Amino acid sequence: MKINNMSGLTLGVDIGGTNTVFGVVDAEGNILARGAIRTTGHASFTEFISVLHTHVLHTLTDAGIDYGAIGAIGAGAPCLSPESGMIEGAVNLPWPSPLPLTAELERVFGIPAAGENDANVAALGEKCYGVARDLDNFIMLTLGTGVGSAIFCDGRLLHGRKGLAGELGHTHIRRGEGARQCGCGERGCLDAYASARGLVMTARELMMSSELPSVLRDNADLGAADIGEAAATGDPLAQEALRITGKLLGEACADFAAFSSPEAFVFFGGVANAFPLFNDVMTDEFNRRCLSIYRDKVRFIHSALPEADAALLGTAALGRMIMGEPAGVKLEICTGDPEGVIEAMRGGADRVELCSGLAEGGLTPSAAVIRFAARQLPVNVLIRPRAGDFVYTPAELDVMEDDVRMAVEAGANGIVTGVLTPDGNVDMEACRRLLQHAVSMDNTFHRAFDMTIDPFKALEDIISLGFKRILTSGQQASAVEGADLISELKKRAAGRIIIMAGAGVNPDNAAALLSASHADELHASARSIRRPSIVRAGNATMGSSEVADGSRAATDAAVVAAIKKAITR
Repeated sequence: MKINNMSGLTLGVDIGGTNTVFGVVDAEGNILARGAIRTTGHASFTEFISVLHTHVLHTLTDAGIDYGAIGAIGAGAPCLSPESGMIEGAVNLPWPSPLPLTAELERVFGIPAAGENDANVAALGEKCYGVARDLDNFIMLTLGTGVGSAIFCDGRLLHGRKGLAGELGHTHIRRGEGARQCGCGERGCLDAYASARGLVMTARELMMSSELPSVLRDNADLGAADIGEAAATGDPLAQEALRITGKLLGEACADFAAFSSPEAFVFFGGVANAFPLFNDVMTDEFNRRCLSIYRDKVRFIHSALPEADAALLGTAALGRMIMGEPAGVKLEICTGDPEGVIEAMRGGADRVELCSGLAEGGLTPSAAVIRFAARQLPVNVLIRPRAGDFVYTPAELDVMEDDVRMAVEAGANGIVTGVLTPDGNVDMEACRRLLQHAVSMDNTFHRAFDMTIDPFKALEDIISLGFKRILTSGQQASAVEGADLISELKKRAAGRIIIMAGAGVNPDNAAALLSASHADELHASARSIRRPSIVRAGNATMGSSEVADGSRAATDAAVVAAIKKAITR
């Protein structure tokens, strides 16, 4: 299927010393297409950018994405200054510095480009699409080949001179001649202890200095992943190596907290895959060493982003920023007819929830309307066979299953549904029946959530089912009234699911609602009264939603645009 109606896609490019990966990302953080080329083997930097351009074009063609749908490029590279767009002093790249990365991307691709130090792009992805979406103050530590870091303070990524602020891996955790040698030339850097190399060195030192039994002793090609896997099975030496590493990280984080007052530390990278095995000792050491004002008040969180996606999502978020769009804050418009779809698109909606029977709370629309809407912009289709409660009979569930299949075949981006049990819990079996026909799609559990007896249990149930988002008013008549519960749901979700606030959202309250609820997305009907377009004879009406003069509420592009403007920061 050719994707030619999508606006606001970004191209993320992550340049490494060996390989360069790229991906096309939509406004919600979905990677629609990806590819890679070798960074080495090109006669010049100019040739490298030209080869990258050629591969991107081929990938877009194979994925059925029009080149014109790409609005901007975000690029990550070592030693890249976000201010100048120049790579300066990158010893692991094969060309002499300086390299005019963003200028060359703009020249060859013909669209705006922005660049960021590679240590920061994963943090941007986490902030826009991951567990840090509700955090304005956090420190991200990437525990990989080295220890990378990025600092968000008051909602802004700290750059410093040439974008190199936050090199926390090269702060000293140990001093003196006995401290480990770091690759930077100094001794005692955190990088030498908490990176993958550092963890392996700790394990090898334990092999020499202790008699702890371990399957690792016979591993001549020991890696950090081997240590994590062994620790998970109870290996004493591997567990001790991670305990030592966790204690050092807790000590270091206590120092880091003193200068930026973070709400949380977010951990990413290969070593962080063993996060559950060192988190307790790290947290205990942090609380033992930190200032009392931070004790038990700073969270330690493991990233939920797939390791292969984080850099692409970060660079794509960077591209979205220069497009003037607020990455991570999307507006969904609920509408029920072709004209409403067009109005939603004209007003700048990111997505449509398509339904019929709006006056009855929404019912499943026809296949023809779904096909029309899907040609305009991403559309999620309501699956609801009747008005009333959300407890359905076997016959109704059979119809809903058929409706899911119909919606998917008609081009739906995802489904919007929800089924409850008579006692007010999520009907897990019924939901699975529906979701099996919409696997890996953009599925929403709708405001049936607001009828559940225990919202926090329902949250966990819905996450376990694999829904991508929950639409909720915070179990109140309007989302503004329910903002406190929405905020708590957002906190408990911790990036595992999108929390979308809806009910009573309008241009006057949208910004305040976002601020109070910390919702990831907003949902609105954005309607105004539309007068009848024909001369009427008599006083007959055609339904309960129609007033006596034939007026009706209809989606209004101006209202959509006003809400969008209100939430664009």
